[in-house]
Amino acid sequence: MTRVQFAIAQPEAVSWPVDFTISERSALVTALAPRQLSAPLRAARRQLRRFLAPLEDVATALGLPESSRQRVQRFVLLGMLERDTAWGCWDATTWIEVAHSAGFYRANVLAVAARLGAITGRDLVRLCGQPTNLARRLFGRPALEREVGRVQNYLQTVGYGSKAGNYESLVAAIATLLIQAGNADLTAINLELIESAYAAQPSGSAAGTAYFRIAHVLHGMGILPRGIALRRSLYRPLADVDPEWAGWCARWRSTSTLSQKTIDAVYNSALRADAGWHATTQMFAARRGGRETWRASTSQP
Repeated sequence: MTRVQFAIAQPEAVSWPVDFTISERSALVTALAPRQLSAPLRAARRQLRRFLAPLEDVATALGLPESSRQRVQRFVLLGMLERDTAWGCWDATTWIEVAHSAGFYRANVLAVAARLGAITGRDLVRLCGQPTNLARRLFGRPALEREVGRVQNYLQTVGYGSKAGNYESLVAAIATLLIQAGNADLTAINLELIESAYAAQPSGSAAGTAYFRIAHVLHGMGILPRGIALRRSLYRPLADVDPEWAGWCARWRSTSTLSQKTIDAVYNSALRADAGWHATTQMFAARRGGRETWRASTSQP
């Protein structure tokens, strides 16, 4: 299977531009002037070629159309003018700021920065949203759909329905893992990566469930040596739950012969019901006390 690399290697004989001359800065202003005439614009872009050529090559490799490539270049040039620095010396935070200013073209700018090696996969996942859209820009839609399809096919072979792999949370989780791995291939996902992603999700969340399911799919496919352990989030007696009621619930839970999943559900519901009833009675008591205080203050002696 052909692998799609996340970032391109910088040629040894070529270095990304880290500064610009006075004449290049003047050309930058000319290139960004609104409604600029064609001749001055072409002359300015020729003078800025060492800044634009790497962006053009990477954007072309990503399969971006010409209009998108030009918009990416314009937003990068705007970032250079506003910060008075060349894009070759930008760190990940600066690239992300420039990408946010690009609006609709945000994912395109991030994809170009990632392919240039200016942003790591973990930075993208940590600081940016829309992992599915970003993965399509980085690796191409066919590559992402191929890997998602592998997970979907496996789920169906073990008894899941045809729609089991179409959930947005599952597709987003696969995209996130591929971005972090820096490769559009499920075999690039290791156990440490998926355990870290799973641990970062709230217990019981759709994203957490998706990572748990993907881990066991990859284990079944022989990619991971094992699955990951399921975190059980059991409800603990709250401060406003009557201790006697909490004790009765715990006694029932320890002696019930129902399935563990049913026991947990009933136990949690019983505790929440008591907590809710306690809060409701306190609210009505407070209201009743407030009315009595008001009547006492307004009654005539």
